[in-house]
Amino acid sequence: MAVSEAKCAANRRNALHSTGPTSPEGKRKARANAVKHGLAGAGICLPEDLEAERQKKVAAYTADLGPRTEFERDLVACLATAAVRLARCVAMEEAELGRLAERAARCWAEDRRAEAEGLGERLAKSPTRAVSLLWQSAAGVAWLLERWKGLGRALEQQGGWDEAQWRLASDLLGIAPELRGTDPRLPRTATAAALAELVRREIRRLKRRKVEDLDDLDALEQHLRMRGLASEPGPALQQLRRYEATCDRTWRWALNQFRQRDAEDQSAASASGTAARRAAPSRPAAKRSRPAAEPSPPA
Repeated sequence: MAVSEAKCAANRRNALHSTGPTSPEGKRKARANAVKHGLAGAGICLPEDLEAERQKKVAAYTADLGPRTEFERDLVACLATAAVRLARCVAMEEAELGRLAERAARCWAEDRRAEAEGLGERLAKSPTRAVSLLWQSAAGVAWLLERWKGLGRALEQQGGWDEAQWRLASDLLGIAPELRGTDPRLPRTATAAALAELVRREIRRLKRRKVEDLDDLDALEQHLRMRGLASEPGPALQQLRRYEATCDRTWRWALNQFRQRDAEDQSAASASGTAARRAAPSRPAAKRSRPAAEPSPPA
């Protein structure tokens, strides 16, 4: 359907208006979102300490590289900016790894329990996936153990389970909601004795899993984290390493421009020397005279 002229004019007028947040709080959230996703990470302004360091780099690179044109002077400025940013990224990465190492030494058990609690909150929504993830860590297995022990105590005190406890048992077994009541591990007709045996069996499995497979792995992971060898860097480290890689690429690109210039100068000088040698007149070869015959001795 064709759009009327009035509608087109209204669309043009609306396009001139800002579509961003208008309130101070909305603008603050927009800025925070830009920082979170790295959109404000490059920037063109540097803090005072980095700007002073950048000026020193500009002077040093100018002396070393000898820029001749405005473009090459801009390259020197680009080199200096990338260099100070790269150094700051490296320092910040070392500080973040140090912080993670210190946290691993002080709060390892608490952090792992918090991770297990976070997975436990997803248990009712996606039991199969949540149980699979909980079985992969010592803290997750400990979380499952506590829930099974609670179900065992409820069974001893009440002689059975209420509906919420039946749902929890199904979730702890990783039974999908659509399969509840039909899974042979937990039939609705199970007696209290059968449920008690199920609880004991699951507790044995979980304890064996924790002791035989996960406790040593958890201790090793903590040891590596305390040494600053984080196996899975968090979002902060990942973002920092992206900035670092960008600075490194920029620095190498700018330096390669000067290397290319020097290579071209050397090639031109070599070609000029070859041409000069070819244009120089050749020196005539000296003719060798045959030696005069020695006079024969008198008779």
